[in-house]
Amino acid sequence: MKWIAIAVAILGYAFWLTYSPVTSVKSVYLSPDDQNMIKAMILQDFINPDTASFRNLRAEEVSLFDGKSYRRICGDVDAQNSYGVMVGFTAFGGKISQGQFHREEKFEPCKY
Repeated sequence: MKWIAIAVAILGYAFWLTYSPVTSVKSVYLSPDDQNMIKAMILQDFINPDTASFRNLRAEEVSLFDGKSYRRICGDVDAQNSYGVMVGFTAFGGKISQGQFHREEKFEPCKY
């Protein structure tokens, strides 16, 4: 009986790990205004924001099982550090909700 309880617990944990509330993901257009808002939010903590360059800035519409959706944002940014050396492109991500970009330290990368 003890082994059955352990097996059920393991199967339940495996299901919990693999369950995804996401039903669909599609690439969507990112307007120039949205791009500027995202760039401004990313650059606000930079030492030399004038040296920054972006690449692979993209957006995806993520639909969830419960009918809700959100816009996932991904991209890469490079800029000079305090020594004047380019750091190298670093990935960033976040979500747009209620017209504002919210950067996330831990984010799921874009698929497209």
